[in-house]
Amino acid sequence: MSEYAAAETFPSGTELNHAGQPLSACKFSSPAVPLIIFVVLAAAIAAVGVMIFEQYRQSMQQAVQKDLFGITDAKVKQFLVWREEGRQEANVLMNDDSFRTEFERW
Repeated sequence: MSEYAAAETFPSGTELNHAGQPLSACKFSSPAVPLIIFVVLAAAIAAVGVMIFEQYRQSMQQAVQKDLFGITDAKVKQFLVWREEGRQEANVLMNDDSFRTEFERW
């Protein structure tokens, strides 16, 4: 019996796949199986995307913190230099007799 003849033995109205077999004989007989596969793959892709985003966020946060610590360190050093200059100027003025007499007269 030929393949063509075997294909004609299915009841009328039976849908056949590309190989000439009835769709009920296909590997995925339930429409839920491809849907489940899709959902699992979509969840895996989403999970990988979330992990990549989280790594990117953490690396950006570390870079920003490093920059902020550098700026803070520079500002603290700048403030300490400014304060020391002010103290030196105050010491000079306190030890200057002419300034002291002018200040007392004022």
